[in-house]
Amino acid sequence: MGFRFFGDMTAALFYQRFNLTSAQTQAEDPVTTNYMHTHHVKSLFSPYFDINLGLGYGSYFCDSKWHFDLSIGYEFQIYWEQNHIRYIENDLNSSGTLRGFGSGNAANLLLHGLTVTARVDF
Repeated sequence: MGFRFFGDMTAALFYQRFNLTSAQTQAEDPVTTNYMHTHHVKSLFSPYFDINLGLGYGSYFCDSKWHFDLSIGYEFQIYWEQNHIRYIENDLNSSGTLRGFGSGNAANLLLHGLTVTARVDF
């Protein structure tokens, strides 16, 4: 009848390396100034998942010389623990050491939406 269901699924594991450098100056009085400089390197593996499901319809016309196709699908992508930037400042404690970085405290990045495709092949 020309109708079809379609689906596509993808998974990946991303390697990320973060170089974190911070410099801080603290002046308690005009004579004494404290400087603090820290550098941290963290490596992380973050999973990725993508799924696309939908419904389509296709039909030939003009003596089977032309083909019309219409499809509608919903796509969902999730990148686990991707938003580390917003947590870096909070993870640096007063002594300049990094606590808890990459241990499940980052937010997930989620993209999803409806995709409509129409095409004519000749």
